[in-house]
Amino acid sequence: MLITVIAIAVMCLSAAAVAMNLRAMASDTLAMVREGAGRALRNGRLVPNLAFGSLWAMIFLLSYF
Repeated sequence: MLITVIAIAVMCLSAAAVAMNLRAMASDTLAMVREGAGRALRNGRLVPNLAFGSLWAMIFLLSYF
């Protein structure tokens, strides 16, 4: 019982930490996605990377149906 309470407390504290820094996390994530997409576009790897990501998304989505 004590371990469950500790686990729930850690989970709630982690969620609160994420919620308090949501704007900073979103802006950092957007900057990294822009930088990665720009680098992939310059190197000519954007289309293969998107195709690979789409393949994995299809695999995971179809596994639920």
